[in-house]
Amino acid sequence: MVKPKLAPPVLGPIACPKHLNDLERPFPGAPGERDGLDLLVTTDRLNRSLAERILHELRARVSREVTVAILGLAYKPSSHVIEESQAMMMAKAFLERGARVLAYDPLAGEAANLELGGRALIMDNARDCLRDADLVLIATPDPEFKTITVADFRRGGRPVLVMDFWRILSDQLSGAEGIEYVPYGRGAATLPSDVFTQLWGATPTRYGR
Repeated sequence: MVKPKLAPPVLGPIACPKHLNDLERPFPGAPGERDGLDLLVTTDRLNRSLAERILHELRARVSREVTVAILGLAYKPSSHVIEESQAMMMAKAFLERGARVLAYDPLAGEAANLELGGRALIMDNARDCLRDADLVLIATPDPEFKTITVADFRRGGRPVLVMDFWRILSDQLSGAEGIEYVPYGRGAATLPSDVFTQLWGATPTRYGR
């Protein structure tokens, strides 16, 4: 039996969530025939647990003065499916904390807007999300996001934290002035201990709150 390939190590389920739910049901074949399916389900659970840990670390540092931009809302690039999307889970968590959420996805924007009940601002393009963002989450490796440059972040002297779960902007953003770039999942990369203090300490109260 050919073993299935593992999914990328961070965000993104490895198969359609509806199909993964089916895999959890009793399987009539011999024990050895289920090994590959168990690997798919286990890998998906691992991906979900990683997203939960990221959320836990960020939620404690998000206030009403923070604008969060999420690029990629579908469960994978070039898809309109948002079911079980970790990006959608994070968007809801930030909204519950009172943060202002801007988001963009080339195909899933309309579905995401309905799911979020209009609480987040679904933008027409990625760059509109970046202009006001204090925190940017790159949740899918969509080809459109690979064209982002330092010039797209109009910060007015304020720092911005970019968490890139797919490491697609390492060449463009690593070491850029005013941008704290975290290529999540590469080596020992972790969130800097003082970047949040600098970020929210320098962010004025706005948006009428």
